[in-house]
Amino acid sequence: NVKVDMKGNETAEQAAAKIAAAVNDANVGIGAFSDGDTISYVSKAGKDGSGAITSAVSGVVIADTGSTGVGTAAGVTPSATAFAKTNDTVAKIDISTAKGAQSAVLVIDEAIKQ
Repeated sequence: NVKVDMKGNETAEQAAAKIAAAVNDANVGIGAFSDGDTISYVSKAGKDGSGAITSAVSGVVIADTGSTGVGTAAGVTPSATAFAKTNDTVAKIDISTAKGAQSAVLVIDEAIKQ
């Protein structure tokens, strides 16, 4: 597992940069992904409903659609996952290829805004 420290009030771009860096550091770069791959993830908003993370892996961006966690990206088909409850402190992003050749799990310790 790759741990990434994440604050609830970071912008999507800041979160994406940290996630992409962690994936690259784990030797699972954008080359591990190809058209038709699936990226499933669980994100979490702060207690006030703000700060949900839009994840990105290098150039692969998943749009945050709120309740379902389903988004679209170039060459990528995200799978539907439910968002973690607001009282959970850890959000997981499970990234795996459709072929199952490579995978990475990022565990984000997100600080909840009080």
